[in-house]
Amino acid sequence: MKENETQAFAGGSPVWVIAGLEQSRWAQKLDWYLNFQLRRASLHESKKISESNQEKIASWGFEVSQSPRNQKAPLLVDSRHLLPNRFTIQIPFEDVASWAKTCSKVLREMKQTGARIFLPSDVSKAQFTKAVADQELQFEVIEESALG
Repeated sequence: MKENETQAFAGGSPVWVIAGLEQSRWAQKLDWYLNFQLRRASLHESKKISESNQEKIASWGFEVSQSPRNQKAPLLVDSRHLLPNRFTIQIPFEDVASWAKTCSKVLREMKQTGARIFLPSDVSKAQFTKAVADQELQFEVIEESALG
C-alpha cells in the first residue's frame, strides 16, 4: 500500500463516503476490505411474495406492497469491524452538484458533523468543495490521485 493510500485508510473520521463501484476506484478498493458487501448489495434482489401468500395476506385485511431497492439510494454499511471507521456510505454518482448535496443531506440526517469523502473518478477536491453548500459540515476530501 502506498503512503497516500495508507493515510486515506487511517483512522480519524467515523463516517466514510464513497461513490458507486462503477464511478470510483476507491469504492472498488474499499469493497475488498468490506468483504464485497457493496457488490453483493448492488446485485441483491428481494424475494417475491407468492400469489397464494398475497391472497392469504389480503384475506386478513393487510395490503401487500413490494418495492425493489432503489439503486440510487445511499447504502449504509456498518464497517467498524473491518475498517477504522464506524460507517461507510455508498452514494451513487451522477454529477458533482447532486452528489455533494446528497452527501451533505445524508450526513445531516445522521447527525454527523463531518466525514471522509473519497471522491469519484475525475472529480477534483476543488469541484467538490465548490459544490458543497453546507458550511457547517467538515469534510476530509480524498482524491483518486492518491491511489496512484
